Amino acid sequence: MKILFLSHEISRTGAPLYLYHLLKWMKHRKPDLDFDLLVEEQKHRELYNDFSSICKVIIYKELDYYKKLNLIRRSIPEYDLIYANSIASSRLLEIISKRVNSPVICHVHESSDVMNNRRIDSMKEIIKTADYYVAVSKSVYEGIEAFGIERKKIRLIHNFLIPFTTVKNHQIRKQLNIPNDAFVVGTLTANADYNKAPRRAIEVAKRITNKDIYFVFSGLDKNSRKHTMIRRELSEHGLEKNFIFIEPVDNPIDYINMFDMYFISSMVESFSLTMLEAGAMKTPVLSFDDNEGPCEILHNDVTGLLVGSTKEAAEVIERSVTHTARLEIISDNFCREIGKHFEINHIGEKVHDVILNIASGKPVNK
Repeated sequence: MKILFLSHEISRTGAPLYLYHLLKWMKHRKPDLDFDLLVEEQKHRELYNDFSSICKVIIYKELDYYKKLNLIRRSIPEYDLIYANSIASSRLLEIISKRVNSPVICHVHESSDVMNNRRIDSMKEIIKTADYYVAVSKSVYEGIEAFGIERKKIRLIHNFLIPFTTVKNHQIRKQLNIPNDAFVVGTLTANADYNKAPRRAIEVAKRITNKDIYFVFSGLDKNSRKHTMIRRELSEHGLEKNFIFIEPVDNPIDYINMFDMYFISSMVESFSLTMLEAGAMKTPVLSFDDNEGPCEILHNDVTGLLVGSTKEAAEVIERSVTHTARLEIISDNFCREIGKHFEINHIGEKVHDVILNIASGKPVNK
């Protein structure tokens, strides 16, 4: 079976990283599948070499007019199935749709909030072409359903834990001027935009009185106006030493391994891959209870810590510095849950099942 996967970019971020590890798993475990990858953007291509090692990678915007024409007219009809990795692939689907005679699956990573606001036009374009949807969480499933898609055309398949190796790296603390005995609360994002809520994290930090607690937040360009404004605000509250903004990192696992607590400050997450990575390293995870994705996976005081306000978050963090035994139990519980339900072979088989059934016109097992 020949499949064309679509991705809007191949950056070292959630959805592209997920796709890379899924395709790598398929390459080694599913010899019945042959696949290529069509990517829209020339920029944000940190994973180009990784993808190229397992399949043919076609960058659409690098093709000249005649190569684009040849791709659409001759190559596209040869694929048995088209698999769009996120609704951000809608522009590619729109371009090739007139030549697509095979079934189309869309793997939706975006939250319902993103679907209904920032990417509503993309979602409408996907609906014109897609035959089936994979949702990464219950909230995403419900978001797809809200567009009038029948339940029989959607399957809930959570993301898997991306395999990794890491060792404790005390050099990171040294580089960030954080004492070895400090309690570090960390948040890693590729882009500290409004949704990732850096200001909500700052509000929590303002309520902390223990100066041995440090915050590390990635995803903010140090040359940006936003960074300058935030640094000024931190200075006004005496937090310039204890709240550290860093640019996006290439080794997030090593940073998570350095944290004493992983903090999901986001307004909305469809599903957090870094949450699984933190859990696998037995780093306790803290999230707000209005964040749909993490709340679906974490159970308060059992596998994670859920709070309703910045005040409560600050109290939980300060308490955690001394109540380490309880944190260890919670972390152990979550680590076991990840091993049971979010392992790559378990999730990969589910995706493979969807592909085989949709390509052959059979109903998908829920």
